[in-house]
Amino acid sequence: DQASELALKDGRIEELESSQAELQKQVAQQQADLAARDSSITQLGCDNHELEDAVARYQDEVASQASVIAESASQRQQREADIAELQTMLAMRADRVAELESETSSLQQQLTAQTDASNGLLDELGQRTADLASAKAEVDSLNREKALLESEVKEHQMDAVSKGAAVDALASEKNQLTKEVSTLQADTATYCNVIREHEETLAANQSVIAELVSVRQQLESVVAQQQQDGESKEEAIRTYDADQLLLQRESAAQKEELASKAALIAELERKQQELETEAEDQASDVALKDGRIEELESRKEELEKQVAKQQADLTGRDSSIQQLGSNIHELEDTVARYQDENASQASVIAESASQRQQLEADIAELQTMLAMWTDRAAELETQTSTLQQQLTAQTDASNGLLDQLGKRTADLDSAKAEVDSLNSEKASLESEVK
Repeated sequence: DQASELALKDGRIEELESSQAELQKQVAQQQADLAARDSSITQLGCDNHELEDAVARYQDEVASQASVIAESASQRQQREADIAELQTMLAMRADRVAELESETSSLQQQLTAQTDASNGLLDELGQRTADLASAKAEVDSLNREKALLESEVKEHQMDAVSKGAAVDALASEKNQLTKEVSTLQADTATYCNVIREHEETLAANQSVIAELVSVRQQLESVVAQQQQDGESKEEAIRTYDADQLLLQRESAAQKEELASKAALIAELERKQQELETEAEDQASDVALKDGRIEELESRKEELEKQVAKQQADLTGRDSSIQQLGSNIHELEDTVARYQDENASQASVIAESASQRQQLEADIAELQTMLAMWTDRAAELETQTSTLQQQLTAQTDASNGLLDQLGKRTADLDSAKAEVDSLNSEKASLESEVK
């Protein structure tokens, strides 16, 4: 225990010495940081004064440019009013053109749809014509098949008469075979009785054999039991002899173990005396190390107080720097805002002159576009009239195709009805043939 305590105290001394060195380094670093903070505060004060002067200068420039911008805005409003009037007139022309284009597109779609419908009617008329020709060909084919089936029906009727005579001959032959089967059944019954008698004799012999086998198994079981009893007695004798030998060996081993333990006890008593002497020496070392630890802890407390004081000074310097930095950031933002506003006003003044020229060019362009939209509206009205005439002509053509299609459909329905009738007659004749 004392050795462990000495090791702990050595570790504590090393820890305190390391902590003392670290605190001394921290004190030196804090002193350098304080000097740097003081220099930063002086520089920030100078920057603050320069920024305040710049803010005042930019305020004057912004105020002088505001009046120039107001005059340019008034001129721009007049040009914009002229453009708005032209845009209104242009929008009216554009709406009329859009209306005519929509009407033209609708007429074109109707004309396309009517043309597609006419083409579809032509295709359907061609299909109905082909179907009608096919139906007529099928009618001719069914008429030919009907004639052939009627001929086959007559032949089958003649075959039926000849097959009736053959059936009568087969019935007579069946009666003769029935008589022969009755004779064979009587002979079979006689043979079955003889076989049954032989089976009964065989069953009686098997019963006697089973009884003899059972007696033999009982005798074999008695002999095996007697052999097992003899072997069990010999095994018990061998087990007893082995137990006696094992007990003798265990007794000798216990005697040797007792002698070994006595020698071990003597050795332990000698080592205990040595440990007591070593413990007295370690107690003296512990007292010395306690004194060193108290000294180091006292020095550590002094250094920690010095570090805390310098840290408070650094915190005060940092607060002052942050305040000056905040003021400088605000002034920089103000200067940047006035610079942006000044540049924006200069850009607005330059842009106003450019916009005035652009607005005049826009007015001329709008007048040209208005004339173009007027011409486009007249062109679309002419195109709309032409499309309406074409649509009327296409509608008349489609009506004519519908009339032709109706006639072809009626002819096709008549041909299909005739095909159905012939198929029915064909099925009836085929059933008679079968």
